[in-house]
Amino acid sequence: MWDKLQVAHEGTNEVKKSKINMLVKKYELFKMKSDDDIKDMFTRFTKITNELKLFDRVLLEEDKVRKILRSLLKSWSSIKMTIEEAHDLSVMTVEMLQGKLLTHEMAMKNDESDDDSRKKKSVAFKSSSKDESDSDEEDDEEFIVLARKFKSFLRKDKLKN
Repeated sequence: MWDKLQVAHEGTNEVKKSKINMLVKKYELFKMKSDDDIKDMFTRFTKITNELKLFDRVLLEEDKVRKILRSLLKSWSSIKMTIEEAHDLSVMTVEMLQGKLLTHEMAMKNDESDDDSRKKKSVAFKSSSKDESDSDEEDDEEFIVLARKFKSFLRKDKLKN
């Protein structure tokens, strides 16, 4: 009787193996999605690992921590490297890693909101520009005035000598 209930609930050995293979594949291909936040990513990851645990596929904590770090987007590479260098991953738990990543995510969102508020408070300066033709005409007029003054200086100098 117990065996029949177990088969009805879990399926035959072939069904179990198929489910395990599917879950292992999900685990191996697990990546953070571009629209994921840390909480969503960890929820998806925990669901996969819990289902594997139901089929007696228990993963080491260190393996799960390393898998999560590998699955992070490239924009997280700096915090990933910091965690790998500053902490002993063999003793870190998934929950500890989640806390560190959530803290970093909150800091990133805070920085983004600060940047947005700075952009909104930007000051616009009024500028004026003259056409090149106007500038050239003014330069020509200045040159003519300077040439006349120079001629007049030369005439005065000749008269003195």
